[in-house]
Amino acid sequence: MKRPEFTIQAHPPCSNTDTVITSKYGNRKDPMDKSKMRFHKGIDIAAREGRMAQNFPLYAVADGVIHNVNTSLSSAGGNQVTVKHTTTEGRVFYILYAHMSKILVKIGDSVRPGTVIGNAGNTGSRSTGYHLHLQLSDDKGNTYDPTFIYQYIPPVPMRPARTITTQDSLTHYVL
Repeated sequence: MKRPEFTIQAHPPCSNTDTVITSKYGNRKDPMDKSKMRFHKGIDIAAREGRMAQNFPLYAVADGVIHNVNTSLSSAGGNQVTVKHTTTEGRVFYILYAHMSKILVKIGDSVRPGTVIGNAGNTGSRSTGYHLHLQLSDDKGNTYDPTFIYQYIPPVPMRPARTITTQDSLTHYVL
């Protein structure tokens, strides 16, 4: 698995107590057509169940500037925010937050680790439920596994890591 080389101060994209990855980076069965394999350029993190899902806050992972805001509900990712980050080594990378129900930032806003940028949602033509699609790319458009960022997040009290398999045979990874 390719990993970018940089150092950042990071914050989890959502509450550590609610981090359940429902789809990992890489090849997977297409959720819209299970007969096909498709490369997933990010990870999906489930939002809380029920009415609270739309109030599931999303946080800026690192220092950065809001690079793009897309509010096209018919696009694959629905409401999306892209944050441009520059590492301590001067490298540029982007983090895309997709399927948001609410966007609380605008292009040009500066963010710090932990700044609330919006809420998880179920928007876009490729969403199958309330969640965050998190995608990490460099300035050349290469994508990387966003779980790489978790090594830069300071330790906080969390649930023990475990794997859960639900009735629909989806495997959920709890960080």
